[in-house]
Amino acid sequence: ALALLLDLADGAAARRRGLASEFGRRFDMEVDAWLILILAAVAVELGAVPAWALAIGLMRYLYVAATLAWPALARPLPYSLRRRVVCGVQVVALGAALAPPLAGTPAAIVVAAALAALTWSFALDIHRQVASPRGAA
Repeated sequence: ALALLLDLADGAAARRRGLASEFGRRFDMEVDAWLILILAAVAVELGAVPAWALAIGLMRYLYVAATLAWPALARPLPYSLRRRVVCGVQVVALGAALAPPLAGTPAAIVVAAALAALTWSFALDIHRQVASPRGAA
């Protein structure tokens, strides 16, 4: 929870102080993706959720791999609050799945809902990139 709060605050603080950069934005996104992969792997390894929950952690990396086959997917996307919220939902859902009160079927349901939201978000972005002849931005 503390890491999620700090993650929300660091970008806002950097922008407010004029210290934000494209590198920082990209670095933050990649660290978030790595954290989500680790959380998913830990949740699966501990038996908190079924193995399909790894799809949450692998989604970003599968998308990056897909850009090699479909260059349109590599086009930059505009800022999206939806993407930020869905990312936060992944962290919260996986963190909650690791909490003892949510063990078993409730954890799988929460993580399934998070995976559905993530799939929906990626589908919207992919559609936008493929449908736009000039790129999504």
